[in-house]
Amino acid sequence: MIETLPTMDVVVQKRTIEDFEVFSTKYVQKVMAENAILEKLINSILQNDKTDEAFIRFVIKNAGDECFVRFDDGTYAWKGL
Repeated sequence: MIETLPTMDVVVQKRTIEDFEVFSTKYVQKVMAENAILEKLINSILQNDKTDEAFIRFVIKNAGDECFVRFDDGTYAWKGL
C-alpha cells in the first residue's frame, strides 16, 4: 500500500524595512556597529597600497559592486549596504 505524503503550500513574500513597524534599539545598534566594522575593514583593504589589484576586484565582485563608489583615480571605497 502506497501512502501519500501530506503537502504544504508555501507562499514567499518579499519584505522590506517599511513592512516592519518596530525594530528594537539593540538590534539597530548591532547592525550599525557591524556595518561600521565592515566599512573600516573593506576600506583598509581597498586603500592599502600593498593590496593586490586582483584581490581588490575579488572583494568588489563578491561583496557586490553596488556597495562601492569608484573615484576618478580608479580607487574604491565602501559605500555601504
